[in-house]
Amino acid sequence: MNLTEKYKQYGFINFLKRLFFWSLSRLGIRIDSWLVCTQYINVANQKTKSISSEFNVKVLSYLDFVNSNKFGSNKLMSFKSRFDKKTFHAYGVFDDKHELAYYCWISLIEFQFSKNLYQMSLNDTQGLLFDAFCFPNFRGKRLHSFMNCYRLKKLKEFGKNEAVVILLSQNTPARKSQKRAYFTCNRTITTYSFFGKKGYYTSNKKINL
Repeated sequence: MNLTEKYKQYGFINFLKRLFFWSLSRLGIRIDSWLVCTQYINVANQKTKSISSEFNVKVLSYLDFVNSNKFGSNKLMSFKSRFDKKTFHAYGVFDDKHELAYYCWISLIEFQFSKNLYQMSLNDTQGLLFDAFCFPNFRGKRLHSFMNCYRLKKLKEFGKNEAVVILLSQNTPARKSQKRAYFTCNRTITTYSFFGKKGYYTSNKKINL
């Protein structure tokens, strides 16, 4: 766990919470609270987003991830399993030196939480935005806002009318970002693992992002 990056991502209070939960996970106890956020896709309502001309967007293949030299074997194995299912699609932003600056995914059918603690199926009209990451050297260049809108358009192209996003409750920047993108949260999922015993529970209630 890169503590500096996590501190920047979560802020002081939520960083302490995540550090506490991380310490518990080292003892075999893992508890995570997730927010299920949705919006009915109306691309016309999305503010026009643009990025610098030094960047270009492309559909990613498994080899793009391999050739970027930015991922370990476990992460690449996870990516490969997604590509094998044919219902996951990845998109990336490259700079003018052909370096991968940002990547993100959509799912058309399902989503599996970390450590296989819970699997959520999407209905026929839903698509999921997930696993978006901007590499540190490229942050502050509006890539996430641009690619959020880009993925919403892709979901519409796949015939989806509703977008779903899963957020870790303590991830304040992500919550603010998705609120600006017109997502709302009406459901939470808590996953847990106690010394090998796994489970989850859900709650249907509105959460302010």
